[in-house]
Amino acid sequence: MLVQNVPASGRQPARVPEPGALMVDTSSEGRVGEFRGVAGPYWSLRPVCGGTEWDAAPAHVRPATPAERLSARTARENARSRGGSRVTDSRTAQTAVCHDCQELDRAEAAARVERDASRVTDCRVLRARHQVAEHGERS
Repeated sequence: MLVQNVPASGRQPARVPEPGALMVDTSSEGRVGEFRGVAGPYWSLRPVCGGTEWDAAPAHVRPATPAERLSARTARENARSRGGSRVTDSRTAQTAVCHDCQELDRAEAAARVERDASRVTDCRVLRARHQVAEHGERS
């Protein structure tokens, strides 16, 4: 489902991508990140190999090209094979159809928009527990 988001500049609306879509932040040296949601006038992106999310103005974000997506996925798999921080694709087959995972993702996105850091953390903890219990994933 695509929704409309009006950039702060008031220019034409930008299409909000699906969570998990790989995007490029042109304002930060072409950094590739996974779209996480809308946070006020900004889009939240997360580094492909894990790490701290950052906010980017929608006017400075574009979809990753096929070559950029391949490079990002290769980096993710390399990090995973080195035993680095646990990185996962947020659109795995199991969670893509899991109603509970989707509800927790929506609740986290809403909390992020409201800048409620405590509720964002609660949603992440609940999702991690759910993934262990229901999907057999270790956190």
